[in-house]
Amino acid sequence: MSLLLMIAAAASPQSVFGIQIGQPLAIPECKKTPRIASLPDVDLGYEMRQPVVCHQAARVNAGETWATETIVFPLESMPTIARSGKMDAMIVDGKVIGFTIPTAGIESQEVVLSLLTEKYGKPASVTRSSVQNSVGGSFQAISAIWATAGLAISFNAAPYRLDIGEVMIDTPAALALRTAALSRANAAHTPL
Repeated sequence: MSLLLMIAAAASPQSVFGIQIGQPLAIPECKKTPRIASLPDVDLGYEMRQPVVCHQAARVNAGETWATETIVFPLESMPTIARSGKMDAMIVDGKVIGFTIPTAGIESQEVVLSLLTEKYGKPASVTRSSVQNSVGGSFQAISAIWATAGLAISFNAAPYRLDIGEVMIDTPAALALRTAALSRANAAHTPL
């Protein structure tokens, strides 16, 4: 693929569940739980059920140059793969540059793999690894990577627990920030 074609493909509008990559979030802030008269200074956070797709206020990651906004979907339009109807958007300079989507782990891995393949094509690699639960039951967990023009997509069905998986959809800038943050975190650990 020529460099010009790669640049054009990277610049084309892309979205995840209707949220545009490379653009500011164009959804409202989620509804907050009303304050209680007897506790006027206590912020009770956001309502559990939201009537429309919305976002919760940005969290700035300590020592990082990006913010994270949680996107919440109403029960009626919750994406199939998004565990608990939420996903995180990585924000730099007010624009979305990446997503982290929690999944239902090995229980949903075949559906997640199928939907990602339908949208992004055949993965560059797919691995199935044996994993165990706390009582010795053995399972196969899928990991897959897609390399598309302008996006890096990864899926890990059970990175830490069998019931929680993770899809990451990143622009090159998001991938570079995540990689640098992981390197810093690994360097900060004291060896055994």
